Amino acid sequence: MKKKILGILGGMGPMASAEFLMTIYENRGPVRVEQENPDVILFSLASTADRTAAILGDNDNYLYDTLKGNLVRLQAENVHKIIICCFTSHYFLPRLPAELTQNIVSIVDVTLREIKKIRRPALLLASLGCYEKQVFQASELFKNVSDYVIIPDEKDKAAVHDIIYSDLKVNANKGLACEKLRVLMAKYDTEIFIAGCTEFHMLVRYIQSHRRDWVGSFIDPLLGIALHLEDVLNGRYR
Repeated sequence: MKKKILGILGGMGPMASAEFLMTIYENRGPVRVEQENPDVILFSLASTADRTAAILGDNDNYLYDTLKGNLVRLQAENVHKIIICCFTSHYFLPRLPAELTQNIVSIVDVTLREIKKIRRPALLLASLGCYEKQVFQASELFKNVSDYVIIPDEKDKAAVHDIIYSDLKVNANKGLACEKLRVLMAKYDTEIFIAGCTEFHMLVRYIQSHRRDWVGSFIDPLLGIALHLEDVLNGRYR
């Protein structure tokens, strides 16, 4: 039987989607030959306009058209499920045609389902665009977990955004990013964070290999998808 193919619309940023691909293959389970690995098509389109700048500025329609066109290209590759490897881009999902969204696995909804499972307060780490446009709150699932989502104040939203752009996106300094995150989590009295920007998937991988005692747990939908890829491809991941 032909294997189902996962499509990743990435490049937003490129290192985050590349690390997601690595996570998939590192958690693929036992294989006898390389042909048993998952089939994945990654569009790493790093030239995609900055999402926060676009939706908070005057470039909204251009970015919408770019995402729409890229999804059409990816679907033409006969992928079975699509992951848009950028939370902020999920702002556009309600505006996209149904034929383009029916195979998209929303990493926002995956995140909110994971929060419902643990039912413990967790600090939401996201871009300013994601915070300001309330991308998580727009999901119907948010109302069930709102009591467990710690949204930082305006100053700390900017601090989180700075971690993404200064410490993770370019010339990543994951050690410094970890230290800044430690301070923020202590301030909000939690040991759990929500990787609400895919750049924080890179930090999750770093924390897994450099144990940090101040992190009790984390919610990272990209890791969850990688660990349950077969269920994701067959529409069973909930």
